[in-house]
Amino acid sequence: MRHRNRSLAAVLISWSVAFGAGRIEAQFDQYKTPGGPAGRPEERKAALERAAAQARWRLGPVRLEPWLGLKDVEYVDNVFGTAGKPQGDLTATAGAGLRGYLRTGPKVIWAAHLLPEYVWWRDLSDRRRLDGRYGVGAFGFGNHLTVEATATREQQQAIASPEVLQAIHSRTDRGDLSLEAPVGGAFALFGSATRLAVRNLGRSGGADPREADLASLDRDETLLSAGLRWNLPGRWSLGVGAQRSEVDFVRRGGPLDRSSSGTAPLAEIRRTDPDFNVSIQVARRSLDPKSGSSFVPYRGATADATVGLHTDRRLGVLLYGSRNLIYSVESGYSYLKDDHGGAAVFWKLGWRTSLRLFGEAGREGYTASLPAVPERHDTARSYGADVIFSLGHAGSLVLRGSRSAFRSNLPGFDRSITSVGAGLSFGGTGTWY
Repeated sequence: MRHRNRSLAAVLISWSVAFGAGRIEAQFDQYKTPGGPAGRPEERKAALERAAAQARWRLGPVRLEPWLGLKDVEYVDNVFGTAGKPQGDLTATAGAGLRGYLRTGPKVIWAAHLLPEYVWWRDLSDRRRLDGRYGVGAFGFGNHLTVEATATREQQQAIASPEVLQAIHSRTDRGDLSLEAPVGGAFALFGSATRLAVRNLGRSGGADPREADLASLDRDETLLSAGLRWNLPGRWSLGVGAQRSEVDFVRRGGPLDRSSSGTAPLAEIRRTDPDFNVSIQVARRSLDPKSGSSFVPYRGATADATVGLHTDRRLGVLLYGSRNLIYSVESGYSYLKDDHGGAAVFWKLGWRTSLRLFGEAGREGYTASLPAVPERHDTARSYGADVIFSLGHAGSLVLRGSRSAFRSNLPGFDRSITSVGAGLSFGGTGTWY
């Protein structure tokens, strides 16, 4: 079989949620892999304690878990997604590393991961690269204070923008500090600070000029959040707060500089039961450009919502949706407002085998930053399936197929990607555990 573009999905990971002292992602995700969160939610504390207890190797008080993975084994018949003469090649990504855990008290866990990966291409040798995920973290789960402090680097080959459907090497360096402190009764204060640096590693003058275009998305972000959470019976909670954001693009002063700042009130509703979980976050954004920026002021809501229901041990249903801003790499547009929603069904076929089906739809409305730029809006459709085989003690084999198609009201901007493949991993999933 031949496809316009093939890519291999990595092994599915559990949807881990740090309830309370939660990790903030970037202000706006540039690309979300279709299908929504995979698996049931799990609290950070429970996940870390389980991972430390199940680690295979012991070195005094240190627990070590080896990891081995193989993914993205594929033949790509159109590496650059061009309409002209396509370039095909064979690629694979392999990695091996360690996760480590150290307890320094009954409620304090230190963790680290060193997970290098090598991306190989048979003919396009300039696309070969040593990538990987690296990080250290400290997690304290006291009765009166929960604290998380982490520093990570993630360098990987992945799709960086829905406008450019090809895998690009990128690097994200980040530091996070978050806490939650009870203030009496069912109420608790929460706060977090995040510093983020995103760099796309495409080469100017390379085989595909759009790799250089993606460098226009390089930016530094500072996010500060604080608020009050009300913990209710039945594992429900309500939260209100505010977030301050500062976004500075590396290429300042040019037409693609979208540096901005703003403050947004936040509201959230959560239910943490893994059999019926709810997570809804809404922010009312007021974003303004910084000096020299082409960012168009934005006044409106962004949102992210998931509702998961597991009726028994064999069947689960997940509904998800979001409204998000995505920075555009097209000259003349500041950003696109991405609205999408979908559903996924999980079905346990046997003792070691599970099936996951998903479908989603969305619309991307572009905001022009220059006069006389034509109005643009794209529609998106995605669907796919995963078959997951458990191999025992944190080992997994995943077979996956998916397709995403984008249709634009302007000629020349229709695009699609079809992906098929398999992923193999031993030694746990996720970043810390």
